[in-house]
Amino acid sequence: MSPSGKKPIQILTGSKGLIRSREIVSGQYQEFQSAKFIEPHRRDFYTFFLVKQGHIKHSIDFTPYTCAKGQVFFMAPHQVYLVDTAEDFGGISISFQPEMLDLKELNLPIIRNISHDNRVCPDKEDLAELSALAERMALIFRKESPLSAELMSAYLRTFLICMSRAWIKENPVEREKPGQAAIIEGFRQLINQHWKEFRQVTEFAAKLHVSASHLNSLIKENTGKSAHELIQEKKLTEAKRLLVHTALSAKEIAFETGFEDPSYFNRYFKKRNKLTPLEFREQISKKFKKTPE
Repeated sequence: MSPSGKKPIQILTGSKGLIRSREIVSGQYQEFQSAKFIEPHRRDFYTFFLVKQGHIKHSIDFTPYTCAKGQVFFMAPHQVYLVDTAEDFGGISISFQPEMLDLKELNLPIIRNISHDNRVCPDKEDLAELSALAERMALIFRKESPLSAELMSAYLRTFLICMSRAWIKENPVEREKPGQAAIIEGFRQLINQHWKEFRQVTEFAAKLHVSASHLNSLIKENTGKSAHELIQEKKLTEAKRLLVHTALSAKEIAFETGFEDPSYFNRYFKKRNKLTPLEFREQISKKFKKTPE
């Protein structure tokens, strides 16, 4: 471990230039108890999972989800994933590297995900279409043959388009106000890129060529939160990642994530999580038998 107390974050690495699809049958997860599940980790690839039976309880970037039959959950690269329990759980997974997406696919609503909701509940029509596509991809991957890679790529694009259609039904801003959606997503991307060095909403607004008041109004109208709140949420997510994956003290994490006053960081963290930073670390460590070294 380095003098700073950091250690490498566990990242699962996918195969370069490859789309994987496989069916998870019921019973594979039944042998696991919560303490035996894979500990918190990240992946360097996208994963979509269509649940065909049972349900799973898990967290993606520390947001808890329960996903049941007929729903789809997904993760973008480097989100923190924690599994709690799964019962009679089965379905089809589709995983692929970001390099597999072209510019048009990167701009699909499901990939942009301006709401940062990692679950979709498709209607009957969309579910039937998504299920057929996922099953076909799993079959092609299992029985590799000439032009399988090209087929998988074509099916992936269709799958993501259908997923985007289902996602838009739950996130109408993408359909009704595409210009606003673009600004919101641009703001999200800027937060991911500059959350450490940018402290004021005006800095983000300047990059987007809009006024700070317009950006705040737009963000508030479409997310229910202010631009400042979204910036703070990003800092809290990064703080949680450090609490889970490093042995840094709460004070060190406060400075690392841009909180100049550690006492304010502790109060702010507890107000939004009902736990102090160290209580949060202890809770995760006990649940997943993970103690920072």
